[in-house]
Amino acid sequence: MRDVLEIKLEGMNQLIIVFAYLLSDKLAEYNAFAFVKKDMVAVDLSHAPKTLTLNKMIDIIHHCMNSLDLKDNYTLSIEDDKLVIKITNPALVEDLSRKYSSMQGQLYMCPHCGYVTPYPELLREHIKIHYLL
Repeated sequence: MRDVLEIKLEGMNQLIIVFAYLLSDKLAEYNAFAFVKKDMVAVDLSHAPKTLTLNKMIDIIHHCMNSLDLKDNYTLSIEDDKLVIKITNPALVEDLSRKYSSMQGQLYMCPHCGYVTPYPELLREHIKIHYLL
């Protein structure tokens, strides 16, 4: 796999930050993290071990989607070197965005790279890496 994997999210823009947070949480054990990049989520795999294969990555994405209560309401495909998640039930995303709206208010995102965390202390520490020489 490449150092950065892009995941295009079609029909779930309201949940992009929550998805990035859940994905980062699952990827932490692999020294990888997800961040929001425009209308998609990018995954930094530069420090991930070779054991994090594309199949394992897909399993992790399925786990995150199930955690969002989107099981069986999306398709996952590969298009132009990107993973693409398409929502098949837009009404469900509307309901879930209301459910997770309070959680999104508690997430903190790095203005430089899109790193997401629920802890302001971690964000302050993270931001320092952008200013190291």
